[in-house]
Amino acid sequence: GGLSDGIVVWSASDGTLARKLLLDRPSAVNALRFSRDGRWLFSGDAGGMVSVWGASKGKLANFGYQHEAMVNDLALTPDGKTLASAGSDKTLILWALN
Repeated sequence: GGLSDGIVVWSASDGTLARKLLLDRPSAVNALRFSRDGRWLFSGDAGGMVSVWGASKGKLANFGYQHEAMVNDLALTPDGKTLASAGSDKTLILWALN
């Protein structure tokens, strides 16, 4: 689920609140994608920012990938080495992940 300034993660096993991941600016989160191994959570927001979170502790690991408009969707390549983000700016950007 989303907040106006972050992400709410719920436990799938019992429906309880697992953690809140807070952005450093107010912006609705529009797109989420977990890495295949579950270690990373990628988010895209209404301000065009793509962020990378450590999924286990909910800490922001990286941000700064930027669209000129809202991020609509995120996808990962099968090998997990590239993140694709689609934005309302009519662009698809491929980001190399290290």
